[in-house]
Amino acid sequence: MLQYPHMRKYFQIFKVTIQEFLTYPNKFFTVTFMNAATAFVFIIIWKAIYQDKTSLLGYTISSIVTYYSVTYMIGYLTISGSAAKLISEGVHQGQLSALLIKPISYPFFIFTQSYAEKIIKCLGLIILVFLLSFFFNSIFLMPPLINFGLFFISVVFASLINFFIYALVGCLAFWVVKIGGLRSILGRLFDIMSGKIFPLDFLPASVLPFTYFLPFRSMHYLPAVIYLNRLTLPQSLSQIGVQILWIIILCFLYLILWKKGMVKYDSVGN
Repeated sequence: MLQYPHMRKYFQIFKVTIQEFLTYPNKFFTVTFMNAATAFVFIIIWKAIYQDKTSLLGYTISSIVTYYSVTYMIGYLTISGSAAKLISEGVHQGQLSALLIKPISYPFFIFTQSYAEKIIKCLGLIILVFLLSFFFNSIFLMPPLINFGLFFISVVFASLINFFIYALVGCLAFWVVKIGGLRSILGRLFDIMSGKIFPLDFLPASVLPFTYFLPFRSMHYLPAVIYLNRLTLPQSLSQIGVQILWIIILCFLYLILWKKGMVKYDSVGN
């Protein structure tokens, strides 16, 4: 049992969110197996591309299949537009007004709900890992133990980067009626610029340098190349440091935008 009363309420929010998500198990399993089917299709495409090649930009068929499998798993734990959706619905449907009079932090309420969803997705991730390891065991690479630890840390930070980016998008709901289109565009941008679909090394030389100045590469590409041991230990640690820097910057921007949004929200009489 939690010993801190102010944390118990967030634990209850966490528990209720999971219970609501599990109310529709058929939807959960349908989405899980659809995602698994998509992963299989992409892996088969990569195998076809490598049919007459042993290596492509330093990636063998084993490393590229492992890369794609890993980034797909990372997506389960990081990519989620729920923060943007929850904030937008709260602003436009009135839930925000009701929650603001309660003794809870609304930003932390959104954070708790978003991560409850990710815990549920872990169940889907277990199924996906089992299927991928069963069908592609012969070409799926395992990392050294230290890389696995760094990979886990990097995935946690990638998840926080994702949360704050979508929370920033959600805060735009204070000024914009519909943010669904922006969320969709951002999702497609994530797929390419984060390295989810293919390693960023495959981007044109004229485009690749720009990815170093964006937070997206820290969301899929970085954890995956750490897993594949394509970075030295100092390089991995320095890039994880970059992730921490992005978390601080995005959190700071989120808090500023949230405060400005609340001023506007109050000014229109909500």
